[in-house]
Amino acid sequence: MHAVSDRFLAALKGPHKVVSRATLVEEVPQFGPNPDGIPLPVVDGSVHVQSLSDIKSTLNLTVPGSYWDLVQPFGAEVYIERGIEFAPGDAEYVGLGYHRIEEASQDNAPFGQIQLTCLDRIAQLQQNKLVFPLPLNNGDSHRAVFERLVNGIAIPQQATYPGLSPDGYGMYLDGRVPIYWKSYDPDATTIIGDQIVEDDAYAYLAQLIKFYYAGLRFRTTGELEVFSFKFDFSHAVATLNGGTGGEIISTKRGVKRTDVHNIVTAYGSDPSSITDFIITFNSDSASPLAWNKSTFPKFGPAPTYYSSPLLQTDGDVELAGEVLLRRYIALPESFTLSVVCNPALECNDPIDVVMRPDFPPQRCMLDTITIPLTAGTPGTITTRIPTATEGLSLGLGLL
Repeated sequence: MHAVSDRFLAALKGPHKVVSRATLVEEVPQFGPNPDGIPLPVVDGSVHVQSLSDIKSTLNLTVPGSYWDLVQPFGAEVYIERGIEFAPGDAEYVGLGYHRIEEASQDNAPFGQIQLTCLDRIAQLQQNKLVFPLPLNNGDSHRAVFERLVNGIAIPQQATYPGLSPDGYGMYLDGRVPIYWKSYDPDATTIIGDQIVEDDAYAYLAQLIKFYYAGLRFRTTGELEVFSFKFDFSHAVATLNGGTGGEIISTKRGVKRTDVHNIVTAYGSDPSSITDFIITFNSDSASPLAWNKSTFPKFGPAPTYYSSPLLQTDGDVELAGEVLLRRYIALPESFTLSVVCNPALECNDPIDVVMRPDFPPQRCMLDTITIPLTAGTPGTITTRIPTATEGLSLGLGLL
């Protein structure tokens, strides 16, 4: 959950004035909550955030037609905020991140309103494909590999092809992106075996870290974060209540077994590093998804398969199976809530949902959030529900 004041949280419980602020950032990259740029009037729009997608945050923004020449999709970003105005000139904002302009459209040219579609900085990293295959050496640290593929900084004593520099293009030619690890030690973790990154830097990095219960996202202040998918569910950061005076306007819930698995078969696909086929079972005695012939025979076996050349040892394969299985441990039950919008909530936050005053709280994880930028439109969130025995470490590896 983003840090906000007690006054901000108190104001959400009653009538309050919603304010939004958009800044067109032409000199990229910038970092922090106060970039230099041109203010954009916010006519309408929303920010949609997803926990398990590559692009975590999408901004849809409507601005006046006179800004057409400024909002062309050739590198400019929009820094967006939503907040509460307590009195004229006294407002508190929550930063929702930097978003690169992907598309601008104007239905009634040349004076009609402009609709902008903008994506978070993952889109810029995905665009940063290699211009030639990059060999990596056994023992290269994960930090060095990230700095090479994100910022173009050569790995010390890195092998290369004759006549080609080990340096490369970074995400931004005029700036270096700070990278923070919140999951594992990138200096003590190294590449196993010689490997080659063919072209897609982002895809390689996402594959590299997922065996460590880690994912990639950009902070709302613009820095890249390698975050852990082991979340602390011992307490909720917020409670959403239904009924009179509550934050919940309406509630929908559902449960389905589509794409749910309780058995994972994993193996390494590099012909130079043959591994065993290792099978991992969901044996959680409290889960109705478990594969146990005597206790839970009704669900039945539901296997899935995974292989990768990055799996060089049996230990790699075993870890990959555990990570993938954890993606399916969460019960396939979800809430979709229409709520009084709290822009401070983030995906993966643990919250308690109380559908009615006489109902017990249900501990959930925020899965998606839609934050409107104007008043009069409720926010929308969806949740995932962990099983009772997952405790403090729900790992949702993105395999």
